[in-house]
Formats: sequence, structure tokens, C-alpha cells
Amino acid sequence: STLALPINCALEQIAIFHDSDSEFIELQTDLWQRLPALHRAALIVHELIYKSYRLLGDRSSEFTRLQVAQLFSEEGKSVLRGLPTDVELCTAYSTSGNETTKFFIYSTSSSLRGTQWFLQFTQLMGRPLVTKTFITLSTAFPRMSQINTFLGNSIFPVVSDREVQAAEFYPLQGVGYDNWTIKIDWSPKKPVSIALYNGRELQQETYFWGCKKEQP
Repeated sequence: STLALPINCALEQIAIFHDSDSEFIELQTDLWQRLPALHRAALIVHELIYKSYRLLGDRSSEFTRLQVAQLFSEEGKSVLRGLPTDVELCTAYSTSGNETTKFFIYSTSSSLRGTQWFLQFTQLMGRPLVTKTFITLSTAFPRMSQINTFLGNSIFPVVSDREVQAAEFYPLQGVGYDNWTIKIDWSPKKPVSIALYNGRELQQETYFWGCKKEQP
């Protein structure tokens, strides 16, 4: 995101990670020494995570910044916080198989809000999450019993009994993910897809495979 700088201020780069056989971080010493210990730790963690995410194809550090924000947040709750005992762990894969999305699915009921369904993520597009990150649905997410046909040569199960024709967007709730949404497309005769949307572009889609009972 764009940073609004105070008057008479400028951005300066403190560190450069050199991708080479030796793999080293070049630091601007005078600026590095002015950083508090926590900020130094965050910078090093940022560079190490971004190195691994570049292997997944990242061309910017957007996902890395989200990961670091969660790791160093004082407001974040455990990624498993609030999960009931009766949950299922669901998995979605990209076509390459590298960018896996994982989430727990469960529901709650109350006289005020009726039945609500929650998808609580532990991994998004191959990037692990460390604080509670979830979306709330007003309708049930399809279970394995509902996903029982295949489309052509597709390796992904598809929804066979849904009448929803359009994709739906749900606000993502979690540290660092303000203004992000999750797109779920469960139109009939199409693979169920889950994707991240940052307000500018849609990230690579992952395709729902199935769920299994899991003890959090």
C-alpha cells in the first residue's frame, strides 16, 4: 500500500537481500543502528520470509508484509482461537499444486443471528498464517456429500446441486488483512474455487478438494 510521508521526509532502503550462492543481506549500517531491537528482528524475518515466497513466484513483498504483521502483532489471536471440537479441515489446491489453501469449517447458531458458517484459515495460497484469520458465510459451504460429480477431465470435484450462478466475495478478518476479501465461486458445473482479492487484483485461485474431521 502507498505510504503517506510527513513533510521533509523520504524513504530510505535499509536492507538488500542478495540472491546468490552466498545469500547475504546488505545493511545500511547507520540506519540499522538506529533501529530498536524489535524492528531489527522484524526486518531480518521479513527478508527471510520474502526469500522463500520468491520461490513461490512472488514479485512483490505484499504477502511477506502480511506475514510479518501477524508474527509481530500484539493484537493477534492464535490461528486456532475459537475453534469448536466438531470441525473439519478442508484443503484447496492450485493447478500447480504449490499454492495450497487450508481452512477449518464450522457453524454456530443463535436466536439473534441464526446459523452462521465460518471458514477459519491456517494457510492462504501456500503462505502459512499465525493469527486468527477467517470469513463468515450466510449459507453452508458445500460438503463432500454435495461434491460428487466431475467436469470433463478436471481433477477437482465440482458442485452438483448449487443454483448460485455468480462468485461471492466475503470480507477477510484478521491482522494485516484489512480491505482484503475472499472470492468463492461455487457455480453449478464448475470447480469450486477460492481466491484472495486485495482490492486491485485477484490472486491465483485454488480449487476445493475436500474436508476431513480434525481435532484442532
